[in-house]
Amino acid sequence: MISREYYNELARIHGLCEKEFNQLKYSATEANFNMRPSPESWSAAECINHLIVTNNGYLPQLEKLIEASVKRDFGLARYKSTFWGSVMVWAITPKVKFKLKAPSVFKPEGSTFGLDLLDRFESQSKRISALFEESSNLNLSSLKISSPASSFIRYNLGETYRIIFNHNLRHYGQAQRAISQAEKSRI
Repeated sequence: MISREYYNELARIHGLCEKEFNQLKYSATEANFNMRPSPESWSAAECINHLIVTNNGYLPQLEKLIEASVKRDFGLARYKSTFWGSVMVWAITPKVKFKLKAPSVFKPEGSTFGLDLLDRFESQSKRISALFEESSNLNLSSLKISSPASSFIRYNLGETYRIIFNHNLRHYGQAQRAISQAEKSRI
């Protein structure tokens, strides 16, 4: 696969992220946003806060990497995956294969949040979108980033976006299920 094809696939997933987030934002209310489906499960608000915390681990590295990168068209360069990137992309798919425990650095910061959390997340997502667009002509294979969870784990820029987008989709689904459960329990 060439980098341009991989970027176009990421753009498709990114578009799906925006659509799913808008559906989530539309269905969230003060009453259902902080309600946990069960004591061990996260509320929709905790899912969104977890995404903010996690994405904050990526943003400074992405900004620095993109700012320092040579701006030229690498669209025809061959795209190559890394070992750790492939593992992370496989593990964090939108369709849950198995439950993963969030590392403690990515746990939600609190348990009750206002709906303004959705605006904070949307603002952060726009920053990630802008960086993604700036990456369209970069070599998605050769530029590397360290995992915010563990600095010895590195993956390439293309995998970083795929991990962020898949992770967002995974938790949008979890948040939507939490809201649905909250609505059912109110009836």
